[in-house]
Amino acid sequence: SDVYKRQKSDSENKDANKVHAKKIDLTIIYQKTNKPIATFRVSQWENFNSVKERICKLHGYSVKEQRLTYKSLVLNNQKIPEDYGMLEEKGEIIIYLSMKKDYEGMLGQVICTFGMMEISKEMENRLNAIQIGFNEKIVPELTFEGTSGAYFLKDRDKRPMCVFKPIDEEAFAPNNPRGFIGRFGMPSLRKSILSGEACIREVAAYLIDHNRFSGVPETLLNTISHPSFQYLGEVENGLSVRSSKLSNNIASMLNFEASENSNQAGKRPIKYGSVQAFVESNDIAENYSEDMFNNDEVHKICLLYTSPSPRDLSTSRMPSSA
Repeated sequence: SDVYKRQKSDSENKDANKVHAKKIDLTIIYQKTNKPIATFRVSQWENFNSVKERICKLHGYSVKEQRLTYKSLVLNNQKIPEDYGMLEEKGEIIIYLSMKKDYEGMLGQVICTFGMMEISKEMENRLNAIQIGFNEKIVPELTFEGTSGAYFLKDRDKRPMCVFKPIDEEAFAPNNPRGFIGRFGMPSLRKSILSGEACIREVAAYLIDHNRFSGVPETLLNTISHPSFQYLGEVENGLSVRSSKLSNNIASMLNFEASENSNQAGKRPIKYGSVQAFVESNDIAENYSEDMFNNDEVHKICLLYTSPSPRDLSTSRMPSSA
């Protein structure tokens, strides 16, 4: 009958899709020890709950207790590799596993990327090194210079990997650790920049620096939770800097998805801010005479400064290797 033929055709199409489904290899690394515990070949249609079930079958780890991350993004149980761009990857695909007891027992010392920005392999390695440092009780270090909260994030050997600048610790933001405390949206030390805008401008500066022409270090929006950060109170009008409302506000400003990475840090309130790759330097630029700088490099900075977004450059933000 026609019904039988149609059902048979549908079944054959499903079987054909299974045969032609792309396969990828996932290496699972236990983040606490930084050692691989499994390698799985998965179909492009297999979701990450299924991957967790495989890990459970192999090692006995409860599916509900597992937390999988890829390029510092927390993987949603119902999503598939294609949702995270894994099918386009040419090299090894590394998934990090941590257990609920690992990160909840650390007072929420967790770092996650906010939104779906593309992350380089080098930056992924830096973020994983920072997380391992957190696991071994390496504490973020407040920088000596500056007017806002800026923290060196280090690996287990105490080498700086990145600099984190929480949005609520900017100059004249509610949790500023240097005494410049105010409300979100107040004029800051530069009148054209309102408190709460600086970290977003830093990310924008990186995004518009095409082909790294001006040399802006890789910069992401991240969420981090750690007891060493400044936690004072709430913003006016009842908007708590610790609430999901801030997550949604940032997401709407940047047209990002306020994804499952939000609120993953356990008991400690989450900080939103920019994370920038650490660059070795001799000193800040303002401590050097202008005749020591190459004209072409100065022109590159000028071109970036005159673009619509950043307007947040200062000599104290510019490292010098002169």
